[in-house]
Amino acid sequence: MKAAARCASIMCAMQDTSTNILCLYDARMRASIYAAVFNSATQKPYPMYYVLKAFGELYVLDNQVESHISGDGLYAQAAAKDGRKAVLICNISDETKEVETNLGADMKAYVIDKGLMLEEDGTEPERFTLPANRVVLFLAEN
Repeated sequence: MKAAARCASIMCAMQDTSTNILCLYDARMRASIYAAVFNSATQKPYPMYYVLKAFGELYVLDNQVESHISGDGLYAQAAAKDGRKAVLICNISDETKEVETNLGADMKAYVIDKGLMLEEDGTEPERFTLPANRVVLFLAEN
């Protein structure tokens, strides 16, 4: 899970740079030291697959919107279009963080963590605890 959270933080951080492409070396369904997306033994996705899917929710909205997050190891990105909005927040620190936002109650949380692979978990968007190496995607449609 730690690797997936770190990849999410890199994608969030790189969004605000001049970098225009991020490459994933190997997404094949076979054993490889570079295979970060699928487990060849179980033929199921690793958490990294869900990080890519979560970031894809931002990508399809086309419009990055301003987002700020403070705290060591916390990263965030947000996007909105046509009444739809998404916010991706990740914690790559080794400790739980308290997060307070101005997100509306209409946003639903989808968590990537051990046992939860982009599943809704009821996290309140305005104030929540974000455990170490957890990624949460908030989505809303108006």
